[in-house]
Amino acid sequence: MTADPPPGPDGSALFRSATIGGGGATAPVAGTQYLTTGSYPFTCTIHPTEMHGTLQVTGNGTPQARPSLRLAVTSKKLAKVRKMGLLVQVDTSVKVDGVDLVAKLGKVTLGRRPACRWRRGSSSRW
Repeated sequence: MTADPPPGPDGSALFRSATIGGGGATAPVAGTQYLTTGSYPFTCTIHPTEMHGTLQVTGNGTPQARPSLRLAVTSKKLAKVRKMGLLVQVDTSVKVDGVDLVAKLGKVTLGRRPACRWRRGSSSRW
């Protein structure tokens, strides 16, 4: 199942579960730990026209802070980038592991670094 719109701050569904088999199987619903009190409609991703529901979140717990990642390009001059590489400042609320980073200028890809890992507040040159 997946949450109906509106999406979360990253443009993805607020929550979703893995596809499960029949026979009473269950699966955790990723993203629910960030939800505040309220009603959240969802749809079955396999049977979207027949199966809908509403997830009710009570005020009995405290939602976790949603992880965040902010990138800022600190290289200001193109000549310096050509000579030394692109310097990117990374600010995260949690450890980041396995994120693909792509730098673009308009439609032109300037560089690509797959499977990045960062600690909180680290810098990366590429």
